[in-house]
Amino acid sequence: MEKRLTCTFLGTTCVVRFARYRDTGHVAIRLEDPEGMPFATATVNAPDVFLEGDEVLIKNWSENEGILDALVRAGIVKVTPMRVTVGRAVAPVCKLTGLARARLAKA
Repeated sequence: MEKRLTCTFLGTTCVVRFARYRDTGHVAIRLEDPEGMPFATATVNAPDVFLEGDEVLIKNWSENEGILDALVRAGIVKVTPMRVTVGRAVAPVCKLTGLARARLAKA
């Protein structure tokens, strides 16, 4: 059995799940608590933004403040110098790591 991919956010060790947004096909990263309940959505969908297949927009503001650092520490994403304005916020563009890409392929 394959080990679950996890990251610690707000003091909770969460299981990392990958999916795709229906309208854009962009990668979505969701965190579940140890009981399997939704804990956080780490990404934001921006239909007017072109992203490569291994790129994500991280929602690192409001209730998600600190989620970017948690995903980097867990080896899920790597930060790029690119940023995108999403509404009134700015989302960093990140690349999925090889481990995350492998998990996405199995999702």
